Amino acid sequence: MRNWFRSKPPVHQVVDESPKVKNGKPIYQGVAPKERWDQIEYVFTSGGVNYFKFVSEVNIPFQRAIAARDILTEELWQINPDQLQAWVKGLINVITDDKKKGDKKIFEIGVLAHRLKEQIDMSFSLTRTMKLATVLYFDEHENPLDYQYPYNAEKMKHWMKHNDVSSFLHRVS
Repeated sequence: MRNWFRSKPPVHQVVDESPKVKNGKPIYQGVAPKERWDQIEYVFTSGGVNYFKFVSEVNIPFQRAIAARDILTEELWQINPDQLQAWVKGLINVITDDKKKGDKKIFEIGVLAHRLKEQIDMSFSLTRTMKLATVLYFDEHENPLDYQYPYNAEKMKHWMKHNDVSSFLHRVS
């Protein structure tokens, strides 16, 4: 009689764990559809993780292009939407605070305006440059046809933790 509860023994398959290499550079073997693999090239390694990009930026999928647009808009304005919303909320709080006198309100509004001006006048943001790099560069475990904000925030943390992509990022900015 057959025991239906017994699990089948695992089938041993030889899996080549070593990365494929061509001309001394790793070849993409990730989760993108195989018909797109020839459009992807190796760019750099950070913390032991290989990063790739599309050979032509024209091939960047729609989701990544939208993320790039948002980051470039942020770069144009030199402020991200969260900072701007926080500034507007602070302004509304100052204006609607009935406990403060007019002179105090004007002073606080002036401080808020000065802080906003300083933020807008900043000419370079490493964080925004790194955000843009997360759009362009992907590893073999992420889907290059999509853009996942939480995953890419972790990717930025990985780059900062290993601190081994600074010279590479100078070429991006």
